[in-house]
This record gives sequence, structure tokens and C-alpha cells, in this order.
Amino acid sequence: MRYALSEIAGEGPLDFEIIDDIARALVAALRAIEAVQFADRAARP
Repeated sequence: MRYALSEIAGEGPLDFEIIDDIARALVAALRAIEAVQFADRAARP
């Protein structure tokens, strides 16, 4: 999987690491949004 993604991305593993970091940041942002939505629903009467 890693090899395939780095091949699609370009030259080598460095490109994949950048894509991996971006993906992790997006997942973290989505989890934060989900947590806020959950807290908002929990706070409603």
C-alpha cells in the first residue's frame, strides 16, 4: 500500500510521508469536529 501510494504521489517515500501527514491532519480535524458536534448535542436539553 505504501509503495503504491508513493508511486502515485511521485518520486519517493518523502512524498508519501507528506501525504501521510496531510491525511493524519485531516483525520484529526474531522475527529475534533465530531467531538464538538457530540458535545453540542449532549448540551442540548
